[in-house]
Amino acid sequence: MYANFVRATPGHQWTPDHVCPQAAPAFAELRRNLRRPAQPELVVITASGDLPTEDPTLESGALVATTVEGARRLEGRLPPACTTLTPGEGAVLRLADVLAALHARGHTVVLTEGGPHLIGNLLGEGLLDELFLTTSPVLAGRADTVLGHRARTAQPGAIRDRTFTSSSAA
Repeated sequence: MYANFVRATPGHQWTPDHVCPQAAPAFAELRRNLRRPAQPELVVITASGDLPTEDPTLESGALVATTVEGARRLEGRLPPACTTLTPGEGAVLRLADVLAALHARGHTVVLTEGGPHLIGNLLGEGLLDELFLTTSPVLAGRADTVLGHRARTAQPGAIRDRTFTSSSAA
């Protein structure tokens, strides 16, 4: 769940300044008119605490929502500007609890750019209000899971071990 987004490409952030610099001034004006902070707060969700804490995106600060055990794993490893949030006491990170904690912190709109586990949990808990689906030329994931649940069949053979480029034939 991100207000910015940690991308697989090192140093990439899902912000107007990075993605579309020419639109950054208009975005800043829109946020001012909506009485929102200049930059959205980055919220990273990790139940396990398994997070690349050296990622440059975290240097400017993030709210890291995790379990008590995940917080123990992250202790002393996160950049000083980061804050840890443990909205529940169990080993499972319920997204309803995360959203309630975010709402308590004044967040009324949450943009999620997560993988199948996060989206699957949002769907499973009935928490997804709107879906804006994009496609990417990269297909990635674990062969044994679909939307966070064990898959009944193996990964489709048509995409297994294939690299597609603009010059690839279908």
